[in-house]
Amino acid sequence: MKKCRHDAVVYRQVKIDGEKCLQGVCGRVLDLTVTVQPTGELYHAFRLHIASGEKFTTVILYRPEHNTILVDRSNSGFIPEHRKIREFPVRDQGGELKLRILLDRCSMELFVNDGEQAATFTLYTPQAATGISFSADGRLLIDVEQYRLGL
Repeated sequence: MKKCRHDAVVYRQVKIDGEKCLQGVCGRVLDLTVTVQPTGELYHAFRLHIASGEKFTTVILYRPEHNTILVDRSNSGFIPEHRKIREFPVRDQGGELKLRILLDRCSMELFVNDGEQAATFTLYTPQAATGISFSADGRLLIDVEQYRLGL
């Protein structure tokens, strides 16, 4: 996998207290790692929007008070008869979280806290939906490391 990674984009200690896009963090075929760190204040939610465009997005929602990850594909061009929302528990780490996302044209692999939880999702979002953004209810810090994938 490491041989397929190129064009690194790295951010450290980015403050999130609303919605934010980071220059160069976007795409549809990528390896993205996001580490969430509390600032000492309680935050209620962290959201990562991927494969986003005018009408489309897939949302990964972390709620530290409930220790859950929720993946919402309601606006991802998803086929209506399939399950659009999936939620699963994560280990309490005091609001800290590490997400690794392997995204390609039609699917997403999600690894939580270095593989403690893993899930696979199909995305039917148009290929032009390449936006990625971050948001929080409260204040937190994130580290972001993104690589484009290809030979």
